[in-house]
Amino acid sequence: MSERGSSYNPENFFTPRRQGAIYVREETALPTDREIIYLNEGSVPFGIPDEVQPLLEELVNSGAMAEELSEYQNTKNLFEARKNIRKRFGISRKPYIYFSNGGSDEILERLTFAFHNPQIKDTRVIGIPPNFPDMNNYVDRLHPSEIEDPRGLRNGLLEIPLDFNLDDALELTKRKRTEYLMSLEEQQREWDNRQDSYLTNEEFQEREREKKRIDDAKHAIFYLCNPGNPKAEVAQPKSVEDFIKFCYKNGDLVVIDEVMGDVLPDEDSAIKLTEKYPNIIVLRSLSKVFNIKTLGYAVTSRINAKFIQEFMRPHQMRGFDSLFAKVFTNPEMLKRHQTKVVPRVEQINTKFQHAVKNAGFQIVGEPDPRVPFFLIHGGVSEYSAKLRRKGVVSAEGDGYMKVTTDYAPISNEHVRLSTPPSEELIDIIVDRMIEAKGA
Repeated sequence: MSERGSSYNPENFFTPRRQGAIYVREETALPTDREIIYLNEGSVPFGIPDEVQPLLEELVNSGAMAEELSEYQNTKNLFEARKNIRKRFGISRKPYIYFSNGGSDEILERLTFAFHNPQIKDTRVIGIPPNFPDMNNYVDRLHPSEIEDPRGLRNGLLEIPLDFNLDDALELTKRKRTEYLMSLEEQQREWDNRQDSYLTNEEFQEREREKKRIDDAKHAIFYLCNPGNPKAEVAQPKSVEDFIKFCYKNGDLVVIDEVMGDVLPDEDSAIKLTEKYPNIIVLRSLSKVFNIKTLGYAVTSRINAKFIQEFMRPHQMRGFDSLFAKVFTNPEMLKRHQTKVVPRVEQINTKFQHAVKNAGFQIVGEPDPRVPFFLIHGGVSEYSAKLRRKGVVSAEGDGYMKVTTDYAPISNEHVRLSTPPSEELIDIIVDRMIEAKGA
């Protein structure tokens, strides 16, 4: 059927997005005369670890793999996986653990449904940028569009200067949040001071609606990515706990995505804090370090668990997925793998960042070299597309802030570069970066 005269309109089916919230860019053609180097992934670039392969072969030869493929869900495997995680992070059975066969991003998506409550339109959902695009889009989806906050809140994203590290960003967030709550208290006092005897019925109803709106606006959900993406900065454990404690006193919820947390020491994770604070949900993804199919989990208090249980769809963890969960949460194997790959990432990244700086490019912030990516300023418009034409595929920088309408410190002059699989590629990559900048 011809499109001419059609009444089809996607807005009949999909929620209209605010300006800049999502974008689709035409893909730049790759060159055919040179090898393509892919630096757009956010994972350790060394393939599936050697420790895992014999285990998988043993499973196949024993027939266990066929058994797993035939099972809808293997509760025993998930039980073992939960036990592995509790042992690794030293937590009791009090915090609840959910698994996802779609990584931490799928859990964020499910939480978006769990958090959405049209009856509480003024509950803030706040992102602490910069964050990865999907997290920003979930914030944008949840944050009420009619809210205008004069203290630096735009579409749910705080205006955090790009040169702030994560520790500074958390301190600024606390200050802005305190100022905002004080302004709400002032509004509430004004309404409370209006005597009932002097109000008409309509004015009384308006006062009650405003008091309800103010009360709802006191509550917020904060989204934080640590290590950060795309800047690869890491917040200090004390800063994270201080922020969680601050939010706990105010009755706020904190969602922390530690998608790259496996490159850091286990004791630095906020997972252990789920024993102490009921107002946090910590997300993890096993795929980033192991280079396997997306597999993630969330840890939170049982107070939260009873509310989000129906959105986590535990039945979706098929037998094969639950087997992977058990295998890849093995703390001893993970520790051996970390000991091998994290220093290698750090070594390559240190040399790569040094070469990039020497070539005249600006590295944004202070990236932790253990995190397998970092953000640079290319210095020219549409730098990612120009780099792609030279045979290097990167992640477009402006994709990380497109959710905002009037605050976009990361532009199309920025790109996120992943750690190359070997040091031998560094000089080739930097030469192509220089070519792209001059193109």
